[in-house]
Amino acid sequence: MSGFMIDLDFLKKVSFFSDFTEETLSYLRNCLRPITISPQENVLTQDEENDTLFILMDGMAEVLVDEKNVTLLHKRGDLIGEMSLILKTKCSATVKAVTPVELMSLRMEFLDVLPAQQKAQVEAMIYRKFSLLLGDKLEKTNHKAKLFEETNQELQKTQDDLKKHNESLEEKIKERTKSLEEKSLELEKQYVALQAGQMQLKESSQTKEMALQKIHELARTELPEFRLKVSFAANQPPEEQANLLKEIENRISSIEDFLTPFIALYESEKKIKSKKVLLAESVVKQHVISKMALGGTGILLDIVKKKEDLLQKLDEEQYDLIFFSTDFMEEVPIIHDKNPLAILVLLCSDQISSYIDILPKYPYLKHIISKDITDRALTIKSIATTVTKIFTTDFFGPEKLLNWGTEIFAEKVNNSTKREEHISNMNAYLKNMGVRSSFLTNINIVAEEMLMNAIYDAPTDGSGKPLFNHLARTEVIKLEEAQQGTFRYGCDGVNVAISMTDPFGRLTKSTILKYVSSLYQDSSQNLNDNQDKGGAGKGMYLIMRLADLVIFNVLPTTRTEVLAIFNLEKNKDQDLNLPAFHFFEI
Repeated sequence: MSGFMIDLDFLKKVSFFSDFTEETLSYLRNCLRPITISPQENVLTQDEENDTLFILMDGMAEVLVDEKNVTLLHKRGDLIGEMSLILKTKCSATVKAVTPVELMSLRMEFLDVLPAQQKAQVEAMIYRKFSLLLGDKLEKTNHKAKLFEETNQELQKTQDDLKKHNESLEEKIKERTKSLEEKSLELEKQYVALQAGQMQLKESSQTKEMALQKIHELARTELPEFRLKVSFAANQPPEEQANLLKEIENRISSIEDFLTPFIALYESEKKIKSKKVLLAESVVKQHVISKMALGGTGILLDIVKKKEDLLQKLDEEQYDLIFFSTDFMEEVPIIHDKNPLAILVLLCSDQISSYIDILPKYPYLKHIISKDITDRALTIKSIATTVTKIFTTDFFGPEKLLNWGTEIFAEKVNNSTKREEHISNMNAYLKNMGVRSSFLTNINIVAEEMLMNAIYDAPTDGSGKPLFNHLARTEVIKLEEAQQGTFRYGCDGVNVAISMTDPFGRLTKSTILKYVSSLYQDSSQNLNDNQDKGGAGKGMYLIMRLADLVIFNVLPTTRTEVLAIFNLEKNKDQDLNLPAFHFFEI
């Protein structure tokens, strides 16, 4: 150790050795070792073993308990590590050098170098000193305990006084809290209603604007051109009229296509009018959302929040459609028995994996909606769309989740080598719509997985045996016309919708629930038997992980549509939220 020599006069000045005899100190001097510790290095580490006594000679060290500073050591002769030696326990604190620290160290095994008699004499003095240290610490602890007890008695008295005082205020606080809760709930309901109303007003305005634009286009462009074509054809020789009539027929078809959205809107509104719908939901805020979703549709909506109210309503009325939350799962058989013709829809806003074992017991429960309770706009749209899909029996197509009149692009999928072309076409359209690249990354991944699943995993032979899912995804596949699916995409400025429809209908409710369970457990493991060749399991996991809403429309053994929605207005900080999903078995 630089800076000092270990001599007897020095040892006599160290408090720990002050009552050692000169003879004992002369023995002890041979067992001491000088060491230097650099700044930020540990002398001792909390929860580690220690067999050394340290005496501080120069410098400064901090004492840390659970990484928090409790004191500083800077006095010449301060002891370090004595309690772990005395009690034979692990270190209760970390001692770290703040400045270069010079120490004397005494390891008990160093005493083994002394002759037996000298060793016994030194050990006796050391353990005597240890005993005195323990006694001193015990006395201080007893004194602190006495002070603590006196303080505790005073605190108990104060606590008793406070308790008496609080008892007189509790009723007022309860009354005030109840009043505030009621006001808060009412304000929240008003806020939800306002949000929903604004959303519906915006969508209604957009629909009206789109409809007027289409009517204007029809009146100012399509019909005048059609009239000219008819007039021109009437004055042509018979041999020219055949070609012109064919053009006129094509023009009529384009006008029919033009009017199709208007007809569909009218027919859907007509079909759902006066239908009876029951909502069994214990969360009052969801009542407002449902009312806003179905308001103005002509639907007769009843809402219950308690099981006894549900049973009473089922005795009084027969419903066409019943929505119920997971709080009413036990009543599903009763609901079905009392309203056997009603279509049932499960509303699930918590982990659907909790109900996977229960759902197969109810084969008549064919529709499931997992809601994102943080996205009210999407929930309103989902409920309204679900009602329309069920009552019109028109389940397929991404346009149902986009604003009315949004253009949908459709491309036949017939060759595995054209996947990049489909995605490139979609990207060009979405970029032209102003969709940011941060969204395009996830959209492209989902589109790729949809196309891969439709080409390699969906096709089966007449017996239902998969045709291509055993092949590597680099293998070129050309689909026959009967095997070809359709890739669709569209954007209304708020949401992007992409879908893949195949003509096989292989996805089942149990399979989808397995994917959903894996999603909630944040694991795509064991979804595919052959990990090297991909598969629908991992692909579906990615689709559900990256999209904000995934909808499965399944007509068993006939047709499957997987539809993904991406909300362009969603806060990216919410990316970790689990997406909502819908499952419809037609």
